[in-house]
Amino acid sequence: MRFLIRYCKRFDVKLILKGIENERDLHSACSLGVVYGQGSAIHKPRPIKFWTEEVDPNGGKPQHFAWNRD
Repeated sequence: MRFLIRYCKRFDVKLILKGIENERDLHSACSLGVVYGQGSAIHKPRPIKFWTEEVDPNGGKPQHFAWNRD
């Protein structure tokens, strides 16, 4: 794990550690130098409705655009 983290930092690769489920995992990730992570220790999972309404105000529906060259 340490090698992978060093490699990513050296080549400016964004590494996301998945599965941070408790405070111990979070502490371990931080002590290893992990910058990005996901898991229930960081935030509880949210329903898809939250993401489609909050991130995409159109609710995932296609948007239609009109364009006139004049």
